[in-house]
Amino acid sequence: MSVSILCTVFLLATLVHVSLQVDADIATMKRLYGDKLDDYDTRIRPINNQSRHVAINTKFVPQSLLEFDTSEQKFSMLGYYKIHWMDEVLTWDPAGYDGVKELKVPINEMWRPSLIILKVTFSRLLVI
Repeated sequence: MSVSILCTVFLLATLVHVSLQVDADIATMKRLYGDKLDDYDTRIRPINNQSRHVAINTKFVPQSLLEFDTSEQKFSMLGYYKIHWMDEVLTWDPAGYDGVKELKVPINEMWRPSLIILKVTFSRLLVI
């Protein structure tokens, strides 16, 4: 049995949590981290067959309504994007790593999708 990694990134997050935690000693975690990330390249899409696409799911999570103006027919909202994708490169057999099914990885050490968030204002398209 191998573990597949489902990555969840919050735009302000610093760590990516993957899967479930099992107690392991530091040597096992160092070995797993080294085996999976020493040759990991953040410039290459995390999919074994590079001719396929990486399915990325996004969801806007609203936090609060900042402005609601009915006379001008506009509103402003504060929130963040929740982004999910499967990283096929970060898979392993937990039996080979003392049952470890989780690896905490700093987001700057993982591939991230390039996203452009578009904002519509008065019929003009702005890129932020």
